[in-house]
Amino acid sequence: SGPTRSMRGQQFVARGLSAMESCRRQGRDLRDWMEQALRAWLGSGPVPSLLPSG
Repeated sequence: SGPTRSMRGQQFVARGLSAMESCRRQGRDLRDWMEQALRAWLGSGPVPSLLPSG
């Protein structure tokens, strides 16, 4: 049901869960990462990485 009725919806959910888990494992705030990603998409900031630092 919901967004998972289509392949595009399934990919959206999978990517969101992946970003959530990456942030959780790194002790990062998901909302901060999402805000940075949105700003980058709008063209007013750098693209944030989900790769672990260090």
